[in-house]
This record gives sequence, C-alpha cells and structure tokens, in this order.
Amino acid sequence: ISDWLTVSENITNGILKKDKELILNGLDILIYSILANIPYDWLNKNPEGWLKTMIGVAISMKNTYYSAENQNIIGRTDLHIAKDDTAFVVEVKVDSNAEECIEQIEKKYEQSYQNYFKEIVKIGVNWDREKKEIDVMIK
Repeated sequence: ISDWLTVSENITNGILKKDKELILNGLDILIYSILANIPYDWLNKNPEGWLKTMIGVAISMKNTYYSAENQNIIGRTDLHIAKDDTAFVVEVKVDSNAEECIEQIEKKYEQSYQNYFKEIVKIGVNWDREKKEIDVMIK
C-alpha cells in the first residue's frame, strides 16, 4: 500500500503544484510497479480508459475531488481538478504524444472553463506502450 500512497501523493501534488517530474514519477511507479502484473488483454481493450481510471484512483486516494468526462458542446475532458480559482485539466493519451493532449485541451475544452476560472492549467499525459515511455507536458 505504501507504493499506492506514493503514487497518490506524486500524481496529485504534481498536478496541483504543476510539477512534471512528480507526475512522471507517480505514473512510472503506477504503471511499471503496482500494475505490472495486470493481464495485458485487460488494458488492450481500452488502454486510455484504463490509465485514466488508475490516475483517478490515485487522485481519490489523496482525498482530492476530481471530475471525469466533463462534457461541453464540443467534447469531454478526461478529468479535471478545481481548486480555488484554478482548473487543472488533464488529457490522457496512449501511443500518441503529450503535445497533442495540450492541443486538444486548447481546441476543445479550454473555452468552457474560462468563464469560471482565472487560471487553466493544461496537463497532457501520454503513455507509449511500445517504447515504455511516459511523457507529461504542463502549460
């Protein structure tokens, strides 16, 4: 359970502090240590959904409220955390790139948050399964 607590701390604090390295560390432990024994066909059916769910579990363990699949007229964000006057919007991809995640937030979702928050922190997360690399971009 101590690994889960570390993952929860790193991912949640990384998001709230805009710290890419903390997020990367948390995701690395999550994917390559804690969940390493999950059968590959479980995550092959919907790897992006699987990863979003695991990130959500880690955030929830820190007793931090997040909203998932928040819909607007153009689409839906993967998840976001609202804290004070800041929205932390997280977009997750698998076998893509973190820059594409940021572009998707800017193109489809950012406008829907601008009326309610002074600051919108965009966080893109990509997991390249073949290369076994995790990329995080914060803007």
